[in-house]
Amino acid sequence: MTTFAELGVDDIVVNVIVAEQSFIDTLSNKESFIETRKNDNFFKRQYAGIGYTYDRIRDVFIEPKPYPSWTLDSNGFWESPTNAPLYDKQLHILLWNEIDKTWSLSVRRNGF
Repeated sequence: MTTFAELGVDDIVVNVIVAEQSFIDTLSNKESFIETRKNDNFFKRQYAGIGYTYDRIRDVFIEPKPYPSWTLDSNGFWESPTNAPLYDKQLHILLWNEIDKTWSLSVRRNGF
């Protein structure tokens, strides 16, 4: 079984399904189904999700833009206008403030 992203208008992922290639081959819109995988190397760089865009030139899935000020890098990942600070992921949660274009740290409570 293989996981496929179904593309809609403007190559936006509208569905993610698990199916045999032979099933996809029977569909009249089979060119709308692009393989995606979850593994250590992330086939096509990112695992597809609903709302992601398939970039045919880069052959990658790009997640929805998280904030208006962020820009897409050459690898298909969104970057904030300022670098995130180093932090301990077990102790803090990193938060972006779009109004101020700054990062802040919030203390994790009860392991969450």
